[in-house]
Parts: sequence; C-alpha cells; structure tokens
Amino acid sequence: KRERDMTMMTFENVKVLKEIVECEVADLFTDFIEGGQGIGSSDITACMNYCVPAVNGRFAIDLTLLRELIHNAICDLEEELA
Repeated sequence: KRERDMTMMTFENVKVLKEIVECEVADLFTDFIEGGQGIGSSDITACMNYCVPAVNGRFAIDLTLLRELIHNAICDLEEELA
C-alpha cells in the first residue's frame, strides 16, 4: 500500500483554505485598514495561527501558500474598503 502524501494540497483543499483565509483576514484586519494602521509580520503570523485550527486537521497546510493567500486577501480587502 502506498502512503498518502499529505504534503500535496488538492484544488478543493486550496479552495477551503482560501475561504478560511478570507474570513479570518476580514475579521482581523478590517479595523486596521479602516483606521489606517499598518499590518506587520507579527499580524500576518497571528492570522496564520487563526487559520490553522480552522482547517481542523482535514488536510496538510502549505505554509508558503497560506502566507500568499493571506497577503492576497489583505490586498483584496484594502481595495474593497478603499
């Protein structure tokens, strides 16, 4: 029996992770952006830490992809609130 490679994220996993990220980014950063505050690396790390439990072990998380999704979601939120 071949062992399942948990490092590979399926398209469905990426979609789920993106939805989680969008919700967490909106919850965490809307006030920052509306108030003109900057978002630092520790804020990004905090957001990552909120996203991981929401996955609840359903799939392995590529942390580089997670960070990229967070950055993209912040940019989208900034455009939406502008």
